[in-house]
Parts: sequence; C-alpha cells; structure tokens
Amino acid sequence: MDQPDGERPLHEIETPWSDVLRAHRGEDEAHAARAQLVLRYIGAVHRYMTRLLRDRDTAAELAQEFAIRVLRGDFRRADPTRGRFRDFVRTAAANLVQDYRRRSKVRPSTGYAESEEPVAPLVESDELDMEFLQSWRMEIFNRAMASLAEFQKRTGRPYHDILNLRIRNPQLTSGQMAALYSAELGKPLSDVWVRQTLRRARSYLADLILDEVEASLENASLEEVEQELITLDLLGYCQENLRRRAQGQEPSPQA
Repeated sequence: MDQPDGERPLHEIETPWSDVLRAHRGEDEAHAARAQLVLRYIGAVHRYMTRLLRDRDTAAELAQEFAIRVLRGDFRRADPTRGRFRDFVRTAAANLVQDYRRRSKVRPSTGYAESEEPVAPLVESDELDMEFLQSWRMEIFNRAMASLAEFQKRTGRPYHDILNLRIRNPQLTSGQMAALYSAELGKPLSDVWVRQTLRRARSYLADLILDEVEASLENASLEEVEQELITLDLLGYCQENLRRRAQGQEPSPQA
C-alpha cells in the first residue's frame, strides 16, 4: 500500500473516552476537550458528508454545524458502555445529512443528469457505516502523513516527499521516480536510492499509523490495536511493525 485506497475515509475513528467525559465537566476544561474532539473528527466528518452529498460546500456547512454541536456539548449522553464514540459521531453526521435533505425537499434521483446531482441517493445503513469507516481511515492516514512531513522537516530525510511522489505517480518505475526527483532537487539520484528510501519511508509511516491508532483507542492491548487495524484494512501495511512492538523491539530504522 502506498496510501489507503483512493480518498480515504472516516469510519474507523476511535476516540479516547476520557476526552469525551472531560468534554462535559468544568467549563474551561470542557471547552478545551470539546475543541480537541472537533479537531479529531472534523476532517473525517467533512469527507464523509461530501461523499454522501457530492457537494463540498453543503458538506462544509453541515460539518461546521456538527462542530458547533460538539462544542456546545450535545454529545453528553455518549456512554462507553453503549458503544464506540465514532458510532455516535457517524449517527450524528448521517442525521445532519438527512435533516438537510428533508429541509431541502431533495429526493434521490433514479438516473444521472448531464451534470452531477448535488445530493447522492440515500444509502443503506451498512453502506453508511462503510462510508464513515473509510473516512476515518483517511483521517488516520492524513495524520500520519502530516507527522511524516514534520519528521522530514526536522531530519532532512525526504520520506514524505518520496512517498508523495509515489502516491501521485503510482505507475512510475523507480528509475523514472529517480529522474523526476533528481530534477526537483537538482542533483542526481539512482533508482537504488529511490527503492531504499521508499522502503524506509513506508516502514516509518507504518509506525506513525500505529501511533495514531493506539492513541485513538486509549490504553488498548496489542490485540485490540490489531483488530482495529483489521477493521480499517491497514493490518497488511503495519503488520511487521506491530510484530516488532509485540516483541518489544525498537521502531523501524529511520535512516
């Protein structure tokens, strides 16, 4: 995997329940905790709504409404004994979309117009779940890539750049990638260098993905992390790195 499939989704988010509970305590602490919840979920919610509505502007408005509801404490009834918080989020996001459709009196189209309709046909519940899970997967990937960009800035190791080049041009050979990146840098690079750097970049990205998944689950066992990776269809990408963690080994080499 160079990147989780296509434009990756939202529906595999886990939130630490301590964040949710903190969000409904004292006012100052609550505001900070709610802001953290918004930051954690808003990208996935926006992507999820865009996929359902096929209208980025409307999705942005509804995602903003979602953020407002979180900030004012509308999720105070969320209870870890009643299910994962991301399921509450998915339900809330889907309800906002349905409310918008009712307000707009939009009906699903039975065919395709010359221009894409602004609202997608209604989707069955299991499909909604899958859309949400895909959006969360995208969020996990994006967070890991952002951390990889920070790592590159700190160290000068071009892991983010070389992975981005591969993602943008999956059809290129390592020799063609070397030629492209050489032109960007203004110095010659070999196909061997590209292959080695890609291998290291992928391994380090897998560690970052594991960090994101572990943080989202809060005090999870390795078995729970593994199950979450299976749900997100990321286990194949992270399996070797997860094995190292299970054996107490150091993270994959960065150089």
